[in-house]
Amino acid sequence: MGPNWQKLRTWKTSQQEAFEELCCQLVHDEAVPKPASFIRVGPPDSGVECYWRFPDRSEWGWQSKFTNSSSVWTQIEDSFKQAFKKRPELVRYMVCIPFSLSEGKYKRTKKSNKKSGREKWDSFVQKWKLFAKRKGRKIDFDVWDDHELWNRLFGSASFATTSLAIFKCPARPLLASMIMRSLCRSNSSRIIRGRRI
Repeated sequence: MGPNWQKLRTWKTSQQEAFEELCCQLVHDEAVPKPASFIRVGPPDSGVECYWRFPDRSEWGWQSKFTNSSSVWTQIEDSFKQAFKKRPELVRYMVCIPFSLSEGKYKRTKKSNKKSGREKWDSFVQKWKLFAKRKGRKIDFDVWDDHELWNRLFGSASFATTSLAIFKCPARPLLASMIMRSLCRSNSSRIIRGRRI
């Protein structure tokens, strides 16, 4: 479990912008097939915060939503509609969210058709894959939830400096331990028997 996302420092004008930038930094560090070019998009973002472009001109795009409210699904859908319309080379669409998708099974009744977070995501993917297919396109989808984001953040070479810069609270013992492990990992290739090479 990582630090509380609500402790994220404001960047520019909001925590939302800070979350967007953090996600883009992690995407920039992502291992993707090379050669490829990373592009960070400024506002208006045409449905993606950033993307990787490959030699065949195909694109992998990322969108972030710093909210845990029920409106997140409408926001994701609106962003994807923009990306689909404005990015004809888009073949993969990833969404970053600061929470884990619930998987609880809700009892269906005539008055209630409540779905878990995972069911809502799966419904979104199914709907838009079919939509893209009807338009002659194939787009794959993935979600980077709370766990995926922390996994990438803790494993990044810049974790030590990034974590202290982006959160308001000082590092706790567990976090400090993770920072030290991250530093050791990033420096291990340059250190042999205590001597830096």
